[in-house]
Amino acid sequence: MSQEIKEGESLASEDWYIGLVEDCQAIKIEKEFIIRDEKIQTQWELGKRIKEAVTSDISINERVKNALASDLGMSVNDLDLAYDFFNKFRGDSYEEITANAPWDKGTSWIKIRQEHLGVERKPRGAKDEHLKLTEVLDTFKNYVVTKVDSEEQVENDVSEFRELLINKK
Repeated sequence: MSQEIKEGESLASEDWYIGLVEDCQAIKIEKEFIIRDEKIQTQWELGKRIKEAVTSDISINERVKNALASDLGMSVNDLDLAYDFFNKFRGDSYEEITANAPWDKGTSWIKIRQEHLGVERKPRGAKDEHLKLTEVLDTFKNYVVTKVDSEEQVENDVSEFRELLINKK
């Protein structure tokens, strides 16, 4: 039995349509919770793995962090936050730490960063040219530091790159 809705008729009063909307909203909300939790779990597991790599013979210095961040396609800051997150909420498993976590199911990674890791909230659209330039320089530095052996050479390359960018404006 098929119902045909004519052009101009409202679907809002149709029981089958109301049920469809409610079911789709429930699916969407649950999946958004899952996505948020997966992001949080990913950060915790990254931090855990980095912590496991630190031994008496291996330390995570700036060069290693820059190379790892570059190879993972993330910023050094985000890598540090994942490490800090694991250190603040340690446990044998993610499930163990979430059982006693001070956040709710629907909490986002951004909210955890702000409330539990001390990251200040940035106003929307507040990135100015200086911040954009800083991001470009950080990306360039992350790339260069993986390619050369000398920190001094990195600083020289970054300075030259900065001058090129400033002179292009």
